[in-house]
Amino acid sequence: MKGFIKGLISVAIPFLGAWYAYASTENILITLAVFAVILAVVLFIFRANLLLLAGMNVFGKNREKGLKLMRSAYKTGKLKPSAQLYYAYIILRNGELDEAETVMNKATVIGKHALKEEELKACEFNRAIITWKRGDLNSAIMEMEELYSEGYKTRGLYGSLGSFYNLNKEYDKAIELSIEGMDFNPDDLVTQDNLGQAYIGKGMLDEAIAVYDKLLAKVPAFLEAYYNYATIMENRGMLTEAKEYYEKALTYEEKYLSTVTHDEICEALSRIEDFSINTDDIDNPGSAKQQPTEAETDADVITETNDTQE
Repeated sequence: MKGFIKGLISVAIPFLGAWYAYASTENILITLAVFAVILAVVLFIFRANLLLLAGMNVFGKNREKGLKLMRSAYKTGKLKPSAQLYYAYIILRNGELDEAETVMNKATVIGKHALKEEELKACEFNRAIITWKRGDLNSAIMEMEELYSEGYKTRGLYGSLGSFYNLNKEYDKAIELSIEGMDFNPDDLVTQDNLGQAYIGKGMLDEAIAVYDKLLAKVPAFLEAYYNYATIMENRGMLTEAKEYYEKALTYEEKYLSTVTHDEICEALSRIEDFSINTDDIDNPGSAKQQPTEAETDADVITETNDTQE
């Protein structure tokens, strides 16, 4: 609310200044000059927030340009600690782990008393993500479990911790947490995917299919859902359906925080292709090695006759 009020004031100031100049002088050139000067001053004072807002709006359509604008906002040194933490999360998603950690450290030191408790916990959540991306899954799980025990329960935590449990093959924990997460936020598709993946891990394919029938109907915009469903189809020998969903998974962007890569999907597709070829060979023995033509048979007979004569 405070930010909104400040925004209104910053917009109003140039117009009020121009109105006063015109009322005093009734000179349009002086009025425009006053308006331009005041506007330039306001833009300079609020440049950090304006650049950040511009970057946030552009990021969805043009990630590189949006990130550049937000980086410029951070470099002004005028962003509030809460805005700095948001920027840290964005560059974390971009794979800049060291820079994200540095930004978070500075923000939490400078804004120790300005940041709310939930903002500090969100920072710890992002630190756990960094721990995972640096290859220490067990420590990342412990860090998130500590946050959970402290009462930090958000859609992000349910989704990420559930994913970590699945990656660590702790399927019972993933199921329990995901069911709780779906009660917390029934519309969260990542948590639903975690539940389905945990069922797959335990070999409970009927339960997994029931989850994915509902999940895929909502057209999730992340590749893991389609990949996981494809593994069920492959497991049940439904290779045509498996291939279809593996290929669909490839149409979605592989993000830095994705738990499945395009390489893994391509390996799965190759596996299906190899299996299909081998199956064809078994079903149609002649397809593996072409039957000799009549001419080739005659040639073999002639060669065999010549060898006998010699």
